[in-house]
Amino acid sequence: MDFELAKNIAQTLCFSKKKRKRKIKEEVLRSSEVWGWFDRRK
Repeated sequence: MDFELAKNIAQTLCFSKKKRKRKIKEEVLRSSEVWGWFDRRK
């Protein structure tokens, strides 16, 4: 995973409100699925 992206995700998680945590977690999972898809495409 791209380091800048990982840093941005970490910051977003740190600053997120508790209500939004689940939504962000889902987006992180979805983006990691996308990264896995790109890796398989290589």
